[in-house]
Amino acid sequence: MHLVGLEENLFPSFMSSSTREELEEERRLFYVALTRAEKQVFFTYAVSRFQWGKITDAEPSRFLSEVDSQYIEFINPAMESRFVNHSGLKSNIFDDAPSEPRFFKKQDPKKKLSRAENPEPQSLPKNLKPISTAKIINPSGQSSEDIEVGDKVRHDRFGIGEVTFLDGTDPKNIKAKVVFQHEGEKNLILKFAKLTKI
Repeated sequence: MHLVGLEENLFPSFMSSSTREELEEERRLFYVALTRAEKQVFFTYAVSRFQWGKITDAEPSRFLSEVDSQYIEFINPAMESRFVNHSGLKSNIFDDAPSEPRFFKKQDPKKKLSRAENPEPQSLPKNLKPISTAKIINPSGQSSEDIEVGDKVRHDRFGIGEVTFLDGTDPKNIKAKVVFQHEGEKNLILKFAKLTKI
């Protein structure tokens, strides 16, 4: 079983991630594909794609980070560090001991796949900030500047632009719509975009 094109804004598509219902439908399709695999399933995603007349950077699908890392084995070791950086999975790349082999195992059909085994709901922090003033944490673990709608920002590849829209409540998946001076409108996940406020 091969699942290809597992990238943000492709699967799930940008259009489908606008509502919880549409996102859950694509997540359901992903899990249906997993249950069809008898022994192994191969996931692939592109580093970049040619879309709408431009080459755009691609990020691994959020669905990949929902799969327990103990079931994953990277065929290309170079891609492991990239996937870890984007998905938040713990990396073994700097460990002295060799990492244990990981692969997908067939799941018990009666057992529902979930991100957490504990069914008890977790309480939300009381000091949550509105999305427009929430602090974005970049992959290096350092706190970046506050990103708000209307801010002028700089991107290493796209140059200078203005944030016109922020969407999402999960700090790991906050999306920003940024209109760049020379590259036009881009939809970026702030966690990976490494925007600098100017």
